[in-house]
Amino acid sequence: MGPYSKMLAGGEMLSDEGKIEFSEVPLMPAPSMPSMPAKTRKRGGASTPSRWVWSSFVNAARRDGLELSHWTKKTSEVLEYPYAAFNVRLERVEYSEADYERYLRDSTWTMADTDHLMELCYQLDLRWPVIADRYLPIPSRPVEQLQARYYFVARALADAGVLKRKRRCDDDATLGVSARTRDFDVGYEEKRRRQLHAVFCRTKAEEAEERALREELKEVELESKRLKKSARAYAQAAQAHRAAQQTQHAAAAASAAAGSATTTPVASSSSSGAAASQPTTTTTTLTTKQQAPTSQQQQPDPAQ
Repeated sequence: MGPYSKMLAGGEMLSDEGKIEFSEVPLMPAPSMPSMPAKTRKRGGASTPSRWVWSSFVNAARRDGLELSHWTKKTSEVLEYPYAAFNVRLERVEYSEADYERYLRDSTWTMADTDHLMELCYQLDLRWPVIADRYLPIPSRPVEQLQARYYFVARALADAGVLKRKRRCDDDATLGVSARTRDFDVGYEEKRRRQLHAVFCRTKAEEAEERALREELKEVELESKRLKKSARAYAQAAQAHRAAQQTQHAAAAASAAAGSATTTPVASSSSSGAAASQPTTTTTTLTTKQQAPTSQQQQPDPAQ
């Protein structure tokens, strides 16, 4: 065991060579979840508890080959460190002078400035505030112009096949580009940053005024909702009243039509009775006239 220069919080010793060693194996961490109640356990016998072992591992995302140790479940196979997949390393954007003249030529950029920017983006993993701070060429450029230049170069070379990509440039984490950055709008980004800067530089009085305006706006919105609700209720009541009036008018019209239909047959029957009685009177008159001469014939003549 070599000399140690520092002791870490967990009892580990960090040597001068950068290797972490332990004087003894640390205790296995206690389970974070309570044990399962007996009623909720699966049937079929008692389950065998998992065995944990203190094993060493190497993070594939690291380039220095640092070997660390941790507690893992005892299995027959050695699994790769799972969190290494989240370390996506940016790919270096490289091109020749001919490629630059053919695909990347710009009147506001030189090849030397572009090379310097591509190298900074690779070394700093597209951390744009740091890149803007480390960018040396004169005149200095705002971060929006640096972003636009990098996205244009990466997209143009990937679309031209210079980078020999296996997938489209619109969604490539190793190049730091996506569909959102394909048409990078410099003007929009500058406006967005100015607005964020203005919000950051607000005073306490301006923040209080904004809060008061928000509260007032909230009250106006609530009053507007209340009025809209009242208007809807009034419209529904008016519609129901009109429907009731229409129903009443229809019922009255139907009743009047039924009454007129009942009066018409009575009048017709009276007319028929009068017509039937008139021929009877005529017949009686004719019979009387016919019988009159007969009576005269039967009376004796006084002269005889």
